[in-house]
Amino acid sequence: KGLGFTVEPNYRPPARKGSQIEVDVWAWKMVDNTKFSVYVSCKNWDKRIGSQVINEETGRVMNLSDIPQVKIIIAKEVNDDAKELAKANGFVVIELKEKATAKNAKEIYELVYRTLNKLFRSS
Repeated sequence: KGLGFTVEPNYRPPARKGSQIEVDVWAWKMVDNTKFSVYVSCKNWDKRIGSQVINEETGRVMNLSDIPQVKIIIAKEVNDDAKELAKANGFVVIELKEKATAKNAKEIYELVYRTLNKLFRSS
């Protein structure tokens, strides 16, 4: 929200086919006459994620009726093969280095905000 987006957690957009898709966070804002949208998948797991997760997320995004301009995966850790696959599939990867908890929520928020601010700020 601090970057000017409308934010919808647990968003359920229409799919092209099959069952409904749940998106952890869907954000959007109007840029001139274009609805600029962002897909965020949060993997708050104890383990690092691998290529299978990236393949699943890529499939989920491609099944959306509205393909976002930006796709983001947030995880504690992502293995090297998965990072390469994510990059090849147009995902921004944000690694937290630790699982998000109530105790570190402020630090995690600040890390994610700083990264997104770099991605979306002007200049």
